[in-house]
Amino acid sequence: MSYIGSVGLVTGASSGMGKIIALRMAKQGMKVAALDTNQKGLEEISRKYNNIYSLVCDVSSYEEVSKSIKDIEENIGEIESIVHAAAIMPAKPILSTSPNKTMNLMDINYGGTVNLVHSVVRKMIEKDSGQAIFFGSIAGQVLNTGLGPYSATKSAVNTYVEILQHEIKDSGVHIMLVQPNAVDTPLINQALGEEGPKNIRASKETGRLSDPLQIVKSIEKGLRKKKLILYPNLEAKILTLARRFFPKALWSIIEKSNE
Repeated sequence: MSYIGSVGLVTGASSGMGKIIALRMAKQGMKVAALDTNQKGLEEISRKYNNIYSLVCDVSSYEEVSKSIKDIEENIGEIESIVHAAAIMPAKPILSTSPNKTMNLMDINYGGTVNLVHSVVRKMIEKDSGQAIFFGSIAGQVLNTGLGPYSATKSAVNTYVEILQHEIKDSGVHIMLVQPNAVDTPLINQALGEEGPKNIRASKETGRLSDPLQIVKSIEKGLRKKKLILYPNLEAKILTLARRFFPKALWSIIEKSNE
């Protein structure tokens, strides 16, 4: 089995890859704590399995996260696996995104990661046992005009989680950082507006976005292999290498695709 233990926590569980993973955990027989701000979406997945325990929670609030973790521990048990998939992806140029909206984005995407590390992963480290999957993104490395604030949050997540992995490398906790490319989930729809990247809209229209189920299956394979950083498909790997070795050429391609 890919996910360890009897109790799992999934954030962003009402849609996209978070929903897929929550349902697969539940099918595996785990008790699943499903967190999201979308109550209707949580009610929908809770009807599919009686071992899904849903809670409305804003991951940008450490108080809300801590309260939810206490609720989970008291009602279904200690969390042994966590998948943090909650995120938002508004797409506008940097100067078109107000400071308040930029910092709100950082609070959710990066702050949510920090809050889950301190409220859940810290306890795993103290017990010397557990599994944590965090969603970074290729967007934190392979940059795109019209996606600056989002990319900055994912760059922060990528950095934070990778350093944490090395700081706790001698513990019994396995932390995996997932860096997918653009995936066909409701999240990507937030980036399809007129001010967002044209290349993402083109990928959506031509069916070139990655399939979320295939990404999840790649994640599960990565867990079995104890991967630390997972680029879940060939495109993600190629883009990462292009950014590292041919950054100027890659920028030229990206800018042309957004004309």
